[in-house]
Amino acid sequence: MQCAPATPLGQPLKRGRPIATSRPESGAGAAQRVMLMRMAQPALMPNPRYLDSPPPGMMQLCHRESVVQFINEVCEDFGLMTQTAGLAVTYFDRFLSKTEGGLVKQRVQLMALTCTLIAAKFSETKMPSLDDLCEVAHDKYSKAQLKEMELETLRVLHWELHAVTPHAALEQLAIIMNHSEDQSKTFLEHAEFFIDMSYYVYEMLKFPPLVVASSALLCA
Repeated sequence: MQCAPATPLGQPLKRGRPIATSRPESGAGAAQRVMLMRMAQPALMPNPRYLDSPPPGMMQLCHRESVVQFINEVCEDFGLMTQTAGLAVTYFDRFLSKTEGGLVKQRVQLMALTCTLIAAKFSETKMPSLDDLCEVAHDKYSKAQLKEMELETLRVLHWELHAVTPHAALEQLAIIMNHSEDQSKTFLEHAEFFIDMSYYVYEMLKFPPLVVASSALLCA
């Protein structure tokens, strides 16, 4: 994996379920969910400095943008939601934050594929098969290696897969704002775009998901 800057995709990924902003009675419930997110997010955030000084031979900061791009491309190829791509990036960052000594360069793509697979299992009704993922990597990895990496990832993450993400936070904030879907469609799409782009920026890791979602709304 080269240290070349990744260019964000020109075509948007498939969006998730529509944000239900047309139900006034759901505002109180959304506010409660935001409070729960606020309490839960600190424990599930990655170390914002995990790539500041990695050892030689390990994944470097210049690789991360390409990893995010690769995950987005895999999700686009298989018609997965943009939220799934964001969740996969979150798993990737959290895994490396907990890994002593970093991740060897030869396993970076394998790790990215594994995080995409886990995210798809968690949030999609359909997911790519192991054969499909091996084909994406040009059979560089076997199905057995993917299964082994999946188990290792789940162990390192302590099976804590229901992470707070900016996309999930945006959905609840949009309900609280109580805009009708027709009025807010373009506005929310712009906010989602800013969130999508935030995943490429390493410096954004220090901000909690609720802050990223709120900032995306302001930018939109």
